[in-house]
Amino acid sequence: LNVGATWSFQSAFLAQIGIEGSLNRSNSSRPEYNAVSVQAVASIPMPMELSLNVFADLTAKSYLTETGFAQLVPGEEADNASVVYVEVSRPLLLNLDGAIRFGWTRAETNIGDSYFERFGASFLFRYRPWD
Repeated sequence: LNVGATWSFQSAFLAQIGIEGSLNRSNSSRPEYNAVSVQAVASIPMPMELSLNVFADLTAKSYLTETGFAQLVPGEEADNASVVYVEVSRPLLLNLDGAIRFGWTRAETNIGDSYFERFGASFLFRYRPWD
């Protein structure tokens, strides 16, 4: 069961915030848990045609019962990851943007309630084809 709500605001900048709750129950021997996620998105114009973009999805998860080895279904661990991206982008051509992005991820391994962290940086091109 998933329930959530989102609020958006747009003027000279864009802001969006949301919250989502999940109750994961199963009639098999899979681990059952509750999770809550808060998402935030912001895009703020800066001088020299730059744009500061922020994306965050922070999740807290708790298992209903303690088990020594909570084996998750492949891919399920990514459903409850916490992710933050901070990016600066700039138009390079009419239909091409360039961006530098820094990111952080905290995700569960396939063994429930065991986490890893990852930091990264990337350079991106965003191409928008002509209509």
